[in-house]
Amino acid sequence: MFIVVAAWKRGAARITLIRMLLNLTVESTLGAMPIIGDFAHVAWKANRRNYNLLIRDQRSQRRHTWQDWLFVIGACLVMLILFLAPLVLLIYLLKIHRPLY
Repeated sequence: MFIVVAAWKRGAARITLIRMLLNLTVESTLGAMPIIGDFAHVAWKANRRNYNLLIRDQRSQRRHTWQDWLFVIGACLVMLILFLAPLVLLIYLLKIHRPLY
Protein backbone atom coordinates (compact mmCIF):
# COMPACT_ATOMS: atom_id res chain seq x y z
CA MET A 1 0.00 0.00 0.00
CA PHE A 2 3.00 2.31 0.46
CA ILE A 3 3.46 2.62 -3.30
CA VAL A 4 -0.25 3.30 -3.83
CA VAL A 5 -0.24 6.05 -1.20
CA ALA A 6 2.92 7.53 -2.73
CA ALA A 7 1.26 7.51 -6.16
CA TRP A 8 -1.84 9.17 -4.75
CA LYS A 9 0.23 11.91 -3.08
CA ARG A 10 2.11 12.51 -6.34
CA GLY A 11 -1.12 12.99 -8.25
CA ALA A 12 -1.24 9.79 -10.25
CA ALA A 13 -4.24 9.26 -12.51
CA ARG A 14 -7.25 7.57 -10.95
CA ILE A 15 -7.09 4.69 -13.40
CA THR A 16 -3.49 4.09 -12.38
CA LEU A 17 -4.48 4.01 -8.70
CA ILE A 18 -7.35 1.62 -9.43
CA ARG A 19 -5.01 -0.62 -11.38
CA MET A 20 -2.52 -0.58 -8.50
CA LEU A 21 -5.23 -1.58 -6.04
CA LEU A 22 -6.35 -4.37 -8.36
CA ASN A 23 -2.76 -5.63 -8.58
CA LEU A 24 -2.66 -5.85 -4.79
CA THR A 25 -6.09 -7.50 -4.72
CA VAL A 26 -5.09 -10.16 -7.23
CA GLU A 27 -1.89 -11.01 -5.39
CA SER A 28 -3.48 -11.13 -1.95
CA THR A 29 -6.50 -13.12 -3.16
CA LEU A 30 -4.40 -15.70 -4.94
CA GLY A 31 -1.85 -15.57 -2.15
CA ALA A 32 -4.45 -16.71 0.36
CA MET A 33 -4.79 -20.07 -1.39
CA PRO A 34 -2.49 -22.85 -0.26
CA ILE A 35 0.26 -23.80 -2.74
CA ILE A 36 -1.23 -21.61 -5.49
CA GLY A 37 -0.47 -18.60 -3.32
CA ASP A 38 3.24 -19.34 -3.27
CA PHE A 39 3.35 -19.38 -7.04
CA ALA A 40 1.17 -16.26 -7.22
CA HIS A 41 3.58 -14.29 -5.02
CA VAL A 42 6.49 -15.31 -7.20
CA ALA A 43 4.74 -14.75 -10.53
CA TRP A 44 2.53 -11.70 -9.96
CA LYS A 45 4.81 -9.35 -7.94
CA ALA A 46 2.25 -6.63 -7.34
CA ASN A 47 4.73 -4.19 -5.77
CA ARG A 48 7.01 -4.33 -8.79
CA ARG A 49 4.05 -3.85 -11.12
CA ASN A 50 2.81 -0.92 -9.04
CA TYR A 51 6.24 0.72 -9.00
CA ASN A 52 6.44 0.43 -12.80
CA LEU A 53 2.94 1.93 -13.10
CA LEU A 54 3.96 4.83 -10.87
CA ILE A 55 7.11 5.52 -12.88
CA ARG A 56 5.18 5.29 -16.17
CA ASP A 57 2.50 7.63 -14.86
CA GLN A 58 5.06 10.21 -13.72
CA ARG A 59 7.02 10.13 -16.98
CA SER A 60 4.25 10.13 -19.56
CA GLN A 61 2.20 13.08 -20.72
CA ARG A 62 -0.75 10.84 -21.42
CA ARG A 63 -1.94 9.69 -18.01
CA HIS A 64 -3.49 6.36 -18.98
CA THR A 65 -3.71 3.92 -21.85
CA TRP A 66 -6.34 1.59 -23.23
CA GLN A 67 -4.46 -1.32 -21.59
CA ASP A 68 -5.18 0.23 -18.19
CA TRP A 69 -8.89 0.37 -18.93
CA LEU A 70 -8.83 -3.17 -20.38
CA PHE A 71 -7.14 -4.50 -17.24
CA VAL A 72 -9.59 -2.75 -14.91
CA ILE A 73 -12.66 -3.84 -16.86
CA GLY A 74 -11.34 -7.40 -17.14
CA ALA A 75 -10.54 -7.60 -13.44
CA CYS A 76 -14.00 -6.26 -12.55
CA LEU A 77 -15.65 -8.83 -14.82
CA VAL A 78 -13.64 -11.66 -13.27
CA MET A 79 -14.61 -10.50 -9.77
CA LEU A 80 -18.26 -10.30 -10.83
CA ILE A 81 -18.12 -13.83 -12.23
CA LEU A 82 -16.45 -15.10 -9.06
CA PHE A 83 -19.13 -13.42 -6.98
CA LEU A 84 -22.05 -14.71 -9.06
CA ALA A 85 -20.74 -18.26 -9.67
CA PRO A 86 -21.65 -19.61 -6.20
CA LEU A 87 -25.12 -18.07 -6.44
CA VAL A 88 -25.73 -19.60 -9.86
CA LEU A 89 -24.43 -22.95 -8.63
CA LEU A 90 -26.70 -22.81 -5.58
CA ILE A 91 -29.76 -22.04 -7.70
CA TYR A 92 -28.84 -24.84 -10.10
CA LEU A 93 -28.41 -27.35 -7.27
CA LEU A 94 -31.68 -26.32 -5.64
CA LYS A 95 -33.56 -26.80 -8.91
CA ILE A 96 -32.04 -30.24 -9.51
CA HIS A 97 -32.62 -31.53 -5.99
CA ARG A 98 -36.22 -30.49 -5.43
CA PRO A 99 -38.11 -32.52 -2.92
CA LEU A 100 -40.60 -34.97 -4.39
CA TYR A 101 -43.86 -34.17 -2.56
